[in-house]
Amino acid sequence: MRIKVDYVFINENLELIENACIDISSSSIINIESNCKDVGDIYFPSSIALPPLCNAHIHILDNALVEYGEDQKLSNLVSLPYGKKYELLKKLSKDTILKSIKEVLTEALNNGVLFLGALLEFGDEGVQYLRKIESLSPIIKIFPQPPPEQWNNVDAYIEILKKYKSIGMDTLLTLNWDELKLLDHVAREVNGVIKAHVSETLNLFNKRDFERLSLLTKVLLVHGTYITSDVYEQYIKVRNIPWILCLRSNYYHSRYVPDINLIQAHYKHNFPIAIGTDNSSWFTPSVLDEISFAYTIYRVMTNDRKLLAYLLLYASTIGCYKTLGIGYHGLEVGAPPIMLILQNPVFNYSHNITISLVKRGYSSEKILIAGEEIIPLPSTQMYKSKELRNILSKLSFLSFHKVN
Repeated sequence: MRIKVDYVFINENLELIENACIDISSSSIINIESNCKDVGDIYFPSSIALPPLCNAHIHILDNALVEYGEDQKLSNLVSLPYGKKYELLKKLSKDTILKSIKEVLTEALNNGVLFLGALLEFGDEGVQYLRKIESLSPIIKIFPQPPPEQWNNVDAYIEILKKYKSIGMDTLLTLNWDELKLLDHVAREVNGVIKAHVSETLNLFNKRDFERLSLLTKVLLVHGTYITSDVYEQYIKVRNIPWILCLRSNYYHSRYVPDINLIQAHYKHNFPIAIGTDNSSWFTPSVLDEISFAYTIYRVMTNDRKLLAYLLLYASTIGCYKTLGIGYHGLEVGAPPIMLILQNPVFNYSHNITISLVKRGYSSEKILIAGEEIIPLPSTQMYKSKELRNILSKLSFLSFHKVN
């Protein structure tokens, strides 16, 4: 099948080409041609093609607690061991939680998100919810977090890390310095990774939680809301630490977001950077919602708006894949035949198509191309698509068996 789009972002560099024809089989992308003269088998007018979206950080169990605790501070709601959400989730039936998880995963798929990095509360119990999902879902890299009753038990962290090769941490202050060193040693032994909330709040920053990054070699930094340039240089830059941004969450809870100058520096250093949507109790799992907000909030903070838009697109695709350790490199010849197409009449008049995608992608029509199948989103058709299931299986292999 040959499709034609007005714009497409290809390969790891997200190179933009125009008037593109893309030849697709059921097994791979066969050819990508710029300035294509014919209309192909199918032409999508006013269109942009891009790789599947990736959400690097989401709390999916929280979807069962939508808009809870609006009158309380964030620390009272989510912090281990006494955060309100743990008490509320324990009161819900497992069927209710499972149903809410399925619904948030469906919403993610309907917004073109095929990869998720999910922090799972309650350790093994949180993982079991995902194992009970038999319907189609995004490819999920899990980061289990010990249950509240074991919140500061280093043995519980080590057990999870050895079992799943990943661990989620509420804060690096949970364990003492020697325990964190031991945890990092185990992470290196099992080729695992530690995902940690760092300086999400001013209180954590003032407690200098970031200093403990100096102990870790296998860590993903989530938030970094209050990180300063001195802290960045001393603790993050020198370690090439992947940085996951959750900007709606930061602004919602504190009216503060990470320093855009540090984020742009991180990108220019070619360090991994990714977008997450954080707690599904308050935010949709849509990466397009997230980057539209991010562009709006950061636009007045930088003079390089083109770089800002490109950075946000990168962080929601290629950068996110790298952060999660997924050996997928976007739309290129030989890659799995899957892509997201956005259609919006205003794309015809755009003076910068990357900025238009970032600002307006969330409200555009969305179409998923899976092999030779064309799937409008949202749609129940994707649940019947054998091609989509086969492609997701291939992508899942790349997700858990990194190919460099």
